[in-house]
Amino acid sequence: MVAQDNYFTVTEYDPDGTSQSRILTVSEGGYDIDETTGEFRIDAPHIAADLQGEHPRTTWGTLVAALRASRSVGHEPFAILSCDNLRSNGDTARRSTVGFAEAVDLELAAWISGNVAFPNSKVDRIAPVIDDQVRVTVNELTGVNDAVPVVVESFKQWVVEDEFPTGRPAWEVVGVQLRPDVAAFESIKGRMLNASHVIMSYPSLICGFEFVNDAAHDDLIRRFILGFMDRDAIPLITTPSDVSLTDYRRSVLERFSNVALPDTLHRSATDGTSKIPIFRGPQWSSPSSSEPAAASVGRSTSGDCSGA
Repeated sequence: MVAQDNYFTVTEYDPDGTSQSRILTVSEGGYDIDETTGEFRIDAPHIAADLQGEHPRTTWGTLVAALRASRSVGHEPFAILSCDNLRSNGDTARRSTVGFAEAVDLELAAWISGNVAFPNSKVDRIAPVIDDQVRVTVNELTGVNDAVPVVVESFKQWVVEDEFPTGRPAWEVVGVQLRPDVAAFESIKGRMLNASHVIMSYPSLICGFEFVNDAAHDDLIRRFILGFMDRDAIPLITTPSDVSLTDYRRSVLERFSNVALPDTLHRSATDGTSKIPIFRGPQWSSPSSSEPAAASVGRSTSGDCSGA
């Protein structure tokens, strides 16, 4: 990433194998929040270096410098919109921006906290880890010698809080949903897509499958996923009136079955060590909910559970 000036390519793959690519930057891993305390890591080496340097190099140093410059000439504060794949990403961006500003100028930090909008957004898209073979294929498609290319499904859903005091582009024209209930969409994604992704990985690996799409084509695994969503996930979701969980349920299986986007079950199984505690945490629990037993899957060593 450093050698590429932190730029990387993103290539979309449709289920029919067609693709399109572009160059992007930024990711979800740079918010510098201490996972234990929830506070901004002002002592992180790159943050400390930014505070001592003349020209900011980090995201938060750059944003704070831009806000300070905007304020100094009397401009209205611009909104900071996080598009990264983490829950309450706008709230997290606020903590990081204000946390950096507090180390620079307490008055500026107070102004940012009271005047700058940080809308939350929810992004829904699968981006699997890729191997060397896929990396070569992608670079041939893009014509870019990218050491860290990203491949994604063509499906995407972007839901954004419509909190832009000084205006915004007409993103709704290109399919962005501007809504006040972003948290409800985070719940749908977390309980139906993310949880299903994790929970299917363990029996699928036991059955001998390597890739999500292969397991998702197996009849028993499909029934297991559907049973989990119907009996365990959907009853816990407060659904917006204009959203169909039936349609989303169907799209989950379609996305898992995408043969053009091979995603390893090992990745989702490993992610479970961090995701399961989150799903079981107080922010996801419901005191009135029951926990019916999930469907069972037998063992097969052939990579096919249909006869188990």
